[in-house]
Amino acid sequence: MESDCCHTDEATPDPFELGTASKLGEAFALGALDSVLAQMAVLDMSGRIVAVNESWRSFARENDATDPSFFIGRNYINICEDSSQDGAATAREMIQGIRDVASGELPYYEIEYPCHSPTEDRWFLAHVNRFVDPAQPYVIVTHTNITSRKLAEQLAWDNGEQLARSNDELAAINHKLSEKNTEMDEFIYMASHDLQAPLLTLASYGNILRSELGEAVSESAGSALGCMQDAAKSMKNILDDLMQLSKIGRVEMNCQRISLHACVEHAMEALAYQIKQSGAAIECGELPDIAGDEKLLTRLYQNLIGNALKFIPPDRTPHIQLSAQQDESHWVLSVKDNGIGIPADQADRVFAAFKRLHSKQQYEGTGIGLAICKKIIDRHQGRIWVRSTVGESTTFSFTLSKAA
Repeated sequence: MESDCCHTDEATPDPFELGTASKLGEAFALGALDSVLAQMAVLDMSGRIVAVNESWRSFARENDATDPSFFIGRNYINICEDSSQDGAATAREMIQGIRDVASGELPYYEIEYPCHSPTEDRWFLAHVNRFVDPAQPYVIVTHTNITSRKLAEQLAWDNGEQLARSNDELAAINHKLSEKNTEMDEFIYMASHDLQAPLLTLASYGNILRSELGEAVSESAGSALGCMQDAAKSMKNILDDLMQLSKIGRVEMNCQRISLHACVEHAMEALAYQIKQSGAAIECGELPDIAGDEKLLTRLYQNLIGNALKFIPPDRTPHIQLSAQQDESHWVLSVKDNGIGIPADQADRVFAAFKRLHSKQQYEGTGIGLAICKKIIDRHQGRIWVRSTVGESTTFSFTLSKAA
């Protein structure tokens, strides 16, 4: 059974009939032109406009063209030349681009240009292309509104400029801050150094008085002398730590590939007496080789292990664990104890100089040890932090770059 679509009583155009094919082709071409959102004009090789699409006509109407159809038959190159006389340098470039494409020197040509109206800023992308139908070659000119993209690019540029200015200002502030820190370190070092001599004199005179008076010294005088000597000793410890703190910020680092195991061993040698007296158990896991200053990192471990030995309840034996983990670019090192812990609201204070959480009567020290630790890590471009459970444990963690 044959399909009904193969037979009809209506006369259908012969698709090979020349006149009908020409009319259908023209309608198809005009419909295709009008479907394009960009403003489009077809030029012959002399530059004469032979067709425009609806977007072109709409743009003309929106910009107060008396008769949008007046473009048909006009020479587009002449229109551009008129624009160039008004100072539109882009038009002159456009003329040359059309000629280069028409002659075959360029396969296509593009240019971005501003076309601002009284009410808004606008930008367009002009594109020139060449095609050949069976009869003759033509040039197609399209204008695409790219205002949204240009505004986004301008916003990105403005933000980039602002960011660059902010970065420059931040760099200047950091430079000034670095200079001030250096000046402060130098001042602290000089002041600490200069105070050592009178403090030594004070302590020496106290010893002379106690030695010369001997049994003749009264109880109250002996107590006063004892307080003076204890204060002098405490002050000397503070000055020594201040000098160390300022020195860490001033001295040139000796960075090389080092073993953290060696740093821990040196630190434990310095703390051998305290470790033996407390009966501490120290567990040391696998520690890596890193790029750093061996003396500074030995001091770091000495301070952290020393704190773990010091801040322990009287009825508890210190248990200290040293460990290391790694991420993509850093090692995360930790020192964990089973001591008295640090309240959560005090965790940020412990790295500031002289910020003691306990009285000297409870736990001796200068309150500078953890400030020294932070400065050592800062010099290694790492960070240090603490996590703690009061009455149970404290873990100090810090990052160091992997060895090259």
